[in-house]
Amino acid sequence: ARAAACTGVLARRWRNLWIHLPGLIFHDVPVGKVQAALTRVARRRAGMSVSALDIRLARSVPPEAARHDEALAKKLLRKAVRLSPEELIFVLPRSSISKPGRRVEITMPCFLRATSIELDTYFIQIQPPANQILHALERLSLSGNIVDIGACLNQCPRLRVLRVTFRGVSPVLLEESLTALEAAVALGLTVSLLRIEFDLYNGGHTADGAQFASLLHVAARVSPQELVLVNSFNEYFTAELPCFPRTKSIEMWLCSVCFTQVTEDKFLALERLSLQRYRCTILDLDNMVARCPRLRVLKVNADRSAQVVTIRSTSLQ
Repeated sequence: ARAAACTGVLARRWRNLWIHLPGLIFHDVPVGKVQAALTRVARRRAGMSVSALDIRLARSVPPEAARHDEALAKKLLRKAVRLSPEELIFVLPRSSISKPGRRVEITMPCFLRATSIELDTYFIQIQPPANQILHALERLSLSGNIVDIGACLNQCPRLRVLRVTFRGVSPVLLEESLTALEAAVALGLTVSLLRIEFDLYNGGHTADGAQFASLLHVAARVSPQELVLVNSFNEYFTAELPCFPRTKSIEMWLCSVCFTQVTEDKFLALERLSLQRYRCTILDLDNMVARCPRLRVLKVNADRSAQVVTIRSTSLQ
């Protein structure tokens, strides 16, 4: 869009040609300028839709500017509905959460023609669409403080693939969300990514050992294609690693979590296992690898008490 707009200086009749592009991409552009551009597009293309709308807003460092950006971002999403894109990407930068006061809430707009939506708002609370059905939506990616993922899925009857990142969600609500995902997977939904972030430093929640173990077992029943767990726990605890039968990649950035037991079942699809950060390990590493017949990549901290680590595998590269 930027290059097309620049050609407008060459001839007056070219000035608004960029407005008629089938796809509009705004990367690292302030929210006010994006809003002005979409207003021009909507005014000159009344009743016409765009095939793709990709908005990744520029960062605002001062907290007061970030709060202003979030308020404008909510209006921007509503304005984007008027363009009725078939594919939408909307990313609000992480820096916009560095502010005091009540957390901003964004209701997921109803894009009636959209077949693919990616909405990334970091810790901003995402509400499901208000009593509207997204009949065309087939692929959905949500990142943020997601509220009632079950209601959102119920309003997307044709949804086939879901990527979801939970940030700043309490363990109780998170377990409810994972249970809803489990039910949707049983009906044919593919969860290509399940990412869970416990971040105490951004107003998030923590979990004790029992809560973490319970969440892990529910996530195992969802068995996403890719699983990522991130925490900033202060407390050291142990847990059992349940089986993820359909998961190809497991990445854990955990502080002070030791997996002392591994399920007897096999991780038949697992190709990549990565355990990072301080005191995050698996005690019986050889037993774990033996239960992963397709494991190619292994990145793990050995137990501090281990003098000798033995791993037997015909698949590791």
